[in-house]
Amino acid sequence: MKKIFLYALLCAGVQAFGQTNISLPQEYGLAGLASYPAGFQISNETGWSANVLSVNVWTSSNTASLSLSHILAREDFLRKNVLGFSDVSSGYAGFDVRGPALGMRIGQGTSIAMSTRGRAFVNFSDLNGRLISEIGEKVKVRHEYPYQIELADDMLVNTSVLTDVSLTISQILLETDKHQLRGGLSVKYINGVANSSLEVSGLTGVINTKKVNKKNVSYLSNAYGHVNTRTAGNLLADFSLKNFFQPRKGTFGADFGLSYEYFENPGEPARFSLMVSLTDLGNVRYRADSTYSKSYDIGISSDDGLNFNNNFDNSFSTTTEVFEKYPEFFSQTSVATESYKVGLPSMLRFKLNYMFKGGFNTMADLAMNVRKTDIIKRAENIAYVSISPGWSKKHIGISLPVSLQKFLGFSAGGSFRYKGFFIGSNSILSAMIASRQIDGYIGLLLNP
Repeated sequence: MKKIFLYALLCAGVQAFGQTNISLPQEYGLAGLASYPAGFQISNETGWSANVLSVNVWTSSNTASLSLSHILAREDFLRKNVLGFSDVSSGYAGFDVRGPALGMRIGQGTSIAMSTRGRAFVNFSDLNGRLISEIGEKVKVRHEYPYQIELADDMLVNTSVLTDVSLTISQILLETDKHQLRGGLSVKYINGVANSSLEVSGLTGVINTKKVNKKNVSYLSNAYGHVNTRTAGNLLADFSLKNFFQPRKGTFGADFGLSYEYFENPGEPARFSLMVSLTDLGNVRYRADSTYSKSYDIGISSDDGLNFNNNFDNSFSTTTEVFEKYPEFFSQTSVATESYKVGLPSMLRFKLNYMFKGGFNTMADLAMNVRKTDIIKRAENIAYVSISPGWSKKHIGISLPVSLQKFLGFSAGGSFRYKGFFIGSNSILSAMIASRQIDGYIGLLLNP
């Protein structure tokens, strides 16, 4: 489990576009294509625009205690700073890489774009922090024993990796001297690169400690429950560009939206704008790997014990290798081989922007998850509401987003833009002290 979280959090100092698209005014163009397809419109003067690369990585949980110093101090990062030692933890991690994209104007009021993208989502809920702490300890931490694992909600972890190629069209539907209404539609081909999930249900047990070779070793006993694992693709166990781009199960998805702008004076930037979109409609297809997609009944009597002596150093996607080592404790009940679907992180989004005199503006942003099934059946992005005061003049722009996010609470960040280059974070100001999230973004546009 540690490996996949560190894999998703590896770049936690340079993030750009997942939930982080809440702070940048230039996302009305090609940079915000995946969030607001109707906001994309190439001007007559330029005729084209391109996204070179933009990157986003984020981590957030209700038990996290994060600061800027933790970005480089990766040792024990997951257990100590994200999940904690004892509380029940729920949260997110992931990355979003938006690769080369090209937009062109093809007629009066019509723009099209072709874009590429790769994403990973790590969603987890109701993880027992004490149990995860005991499993992952490299250095023994002082705890009180015995510790009783009480019957609680199912512990769920789901990691989904996908790539897509999108075709977007934005069309002016109505235009007068003061008003403009646009519609946008994106159709994308989605490649299901890899998926791994773990579901632990009905778990009860006791964690205790004993001496083994003069060292304190904790162990699980009198434990009963059920565990279900499912894995597709081998990227999470063997990360490489070849595995990342390898074609696998394909599906289609879509985004669509509307954009309205009010112009107080012709030739000036819009005084007021409002965008709404529904993004990531569809599913990702995967095929279960029978070697790592199995279910087990857990049965460890009070006279036996499963030692937590750091001997579970397996990738999250290959946890069945651990269960197979201890058949006396884990009785296999089923094997999965079929194709299955994981829902895309469908979101309903609203963005409102008002321009004041002197280049000042205020942006309000809201994003809500549409799907309500449990996270084993879908990927989930971060729901949020934010207000971002900003200022821009010619090629320079700054903003200071203040947001309220699920699991995180309030956070404050900042962003900077010069021409097509942008960098920032929605939590960097909060993370100077302590935060439940670390995020950031960086990217480059040509002819924005």
